[in-house]
Amino acid sequence: MKYLLITLFFLLSFMCSNAQTYEYMKLNEAYDYAVNSSGFSTFDFITAQAIDSKNNPLMNINLDDGTSTLWILTGKPKDGSTENGLTLTILKLAGQFMSQGNVVPGDYSGFPIINNDFANSDALTAQLKNSSEFMNFYNSNKDSLSIMEFNLGFSFGDISQMVWTTTMINVNASDMLTCFWDYKTLAKILCSSVSGVEDNELINFDVFPNPSSDIVSFEIPYSGFANCSIYDNLGNIVQSSSMNIDNHANINISSLNNGVYNLVIKIGKSVLSKQIIKVK
Repeated sequence: MKYLLITLFFLLSFMCSNAQTYEYMKLNEAYDYAVNSSGFSTFDFITAQAIDSKNNPLMNINLDDGTSTLWILTGKPKDGSTENGLTLTILKLAGQFMSQGNVVPGDYSGFPIINNDFANSDALTAQLKNSSEFMNFYNSNKDSLSIMEFNLGFSFGDISQMVWTTTMINVNASDMLTCFWDYKTLAKILCSSVSGVEDNELINFDVFPNPSSDIVSFEIPYSGFANCSIYDNLGNIVQSSSMNIDNHANINISSLNNGVYNLVIKIGKSVLSKQIIKVK
């Protein structure tokens, strides 16, 4: 939770200190800034994320050209050390980049890196507009979308496979659509939807360590009974349990194959979701 709070404090500080509008930027702009910044030169970058949230006016995505007012990059040490990674938040104002880098625990040594031949976000949006599944959902829900995300990383059950993931969530109708695209060719892999849960409540919460080989822990502001399920990225439940939570709980994932999964916690009519990564 402390890393989330650091990022939120960073964003709120920007918002309070300057009332100007932050500029939209393409992923390659943020990436080029990161790899050419001396402060981050000891890291290779392995994931990128942009978020559009109505609850945070600073976090916006332009679906027309794939630009975002905020990009979050994850890095791994170039020297191969396995204790810490980097979370880098990047903004741009009046033509100047601003960033906040936080060192986070986690072993990312086995992860491939994003390099100069990655597919840019504007190329992705061109493909999104050709996807009837994506555009039908977007046009039907755009006025009530709570969150839209672009993710470049490992999100299709195989850490060695890099994909673009696009996700839209409609809180009012509790519907979610996630689509996967090959990160170089931008060929669509699939779109998967979830619907029918009433009064969906989205809460940011931490899962740690992540990646993990056996036990993952999470903290949420809740005490009581909860159902916890782990889904692969085809939407199949691969593990499920019920437990009493007192602001903290542990889940054993040692039986899962290596890959990327979605942890879904159901508390009454509320649903919380977080991506987790299983490694050896």
